[in-house]
Amino acid sequence: ATLTATNSGGTSSATTTITVSPAATAGGVTVVGSVTANAATATTAVSINAPAGTTAGDVLVASITGDLNPSMASVPAGWTPIVNGLGINSSASSGSRAFVYYHVVGTSDPASYAWTLGTAVKWGGGITAYR
Repeated sequence: ATLTATNSGGTSSATTTITVSPAATAGGVTVVGSVTANAATATTAVSINAPAGTTAGDVLVASITGDLNPSMASVPAGWTPIVNGLGINSSASSGSRAFVYYHVVGTSDPASYAWTLGTAVKWGGGITAYR
């Protein structure tokens, strides 16, 4: 590139090479991994492992569905509700209820996470890790 300056005293130019490196491409959000778990017999205990390869800073999204319209009695520390008890064709004798939470992984997170349902029911759930 050449820069030229002109005034009443004359003109002066300087030439230099400018190299522009392309910006690093953003990879966007990627899926690290997913795991699922379920209880074939009624229980209040929900335990789901963290996906393999999860590291500090990853975002985990957990979804849990329980038969027969249960409430969620306790949630692991640091998990925030996205969907907190969405009834799906729910009644006292049929249907289900869905819960969805997210969590940013810290440096000392456990290998699995535990929720407690308000009543003993069959349940299914999973966790997906995003980076």
